[in-house]
Amino acid sequence: MRVIALGGWYGSGNVGDDAILIGLRDLFAEVAPNVEIVALSTDPAQTRDACGVESILLQNPLGYLSYGYGATFRGADAVVVTGGTPFYDWGHVSRLIHMGLARGGVPLACFGVGAKRIDSPHGRLLTRLILSSAFRVSARDAFSRTRLGEISGRQVALTGDSALWVEPAPKGEIDALCKALGFESGEEYVVICPRALSPLNRAHYHDPVSAALIASIRENTAALADELTTAGYKTVFLPMHCAKADDDASEIRTIEVQMKTTATTISKPLHPRITAAFLGSASLVVGLRLHSLILAAAQGVPIVGVGYDEKIRGFMEYAGVPDCVVEPTDLRGKAFDVLGEVGLGGVLSDSCALMRARVREEAEALVESLGLG
Repeated sequence: MRVIALGGWYGSGNVGDDAILIGLRDLFAEVAPNVEIVALSTDPAQTRDACGVESILLQNPLGYLSYGYGATFRGADAVVVTGGTPFYDWGHVSRLIHMGLARGGVPLACFGVGAKRIDSPHGRLLTRLILSSAFRVSARDAFSRTRLGEISGRQVALTGDSALWVEPAPKGEIDALCKALGFESGEEYVVICPRALSPLNRAHYHDPVSAALIASIRENTAALADELTTAGYKTVFLPMHCAKADDDASEIRTIEVQMKTTATTISKPLHPRITAAFLGSASLVVGLRLHSLILAAAQGVPIVGVGYDEKIRGFMEYAGVPDCVVEPTDLRGKAFDVLGEVGLGGVLSDSCALMRARVREEAEALVESLGLG
């Protein structure tokens, strides 16, 4: 049986989106071993290699209505709209066509989705149509659940992010990576995962931010890296996406220029399983990338996020650590507070275990509703 997955930026090399797809694959392998996940991807070869999931090319507008593309949907047993954040107030034409293809007699489910603010009348109408056609709808955080429930007038389940199901790589792979980075055995390190932000937020798929806020984030991230290095920690910058319009490596270089000390920089994104294992061995993860926080928290690693986007606050509140989302000017103080905080790792492990259980329960309910088990 085939289930088409769409909604993430699959094929772009985004570690978070790839982690979602890997988690979805592994979860369905447990609850419905006879189901094959097929992803819509901008680069099917990359998705197959990185995620181990069969993929088909996500079409441009001229290709949407081709018979072969439509047949892909008609031949599926179900379509699952999943994360990251497939509901937002632009890009409505593509979403309308894909959901229209999905509605052609094929069951549609929204599984652990995120949603940004949707204020335009046409955006709310389209979202309502999509949600009304879905036989199940679940959201990954309370903000998204409330928003989608208010727009649709229907019940939306609170579950979690499918990336919580990613199995970290074996310890030996991380030992080899740390050795290649020049770390001494047992040396503590802190990972910082920046994100390229822009006042042109739609190009980067984040909430609106000002140039002043971006400058403050860079300045305070550089200062934090300096203080961590001075305090004896290895400070590591880790990119999680290096696409042309969303390049973490370029952002890291901008931050490094403002530093007085030298940090260790990993030049390109790692595989999601290696990323999870590397973050899981850190003393602290400071993230502007949502999935750096999710993958670390799932392993009980202390986390600090900058609240530039609602999805960061949504996860941190769900994880039971809302005070670990800070303004840029509070970043240094909070990071050192968290490093010395006893019990925080246990809070994160327990809350992420609850999210994992809810994600699995929703997957089991979805499979049972479809008769795919």
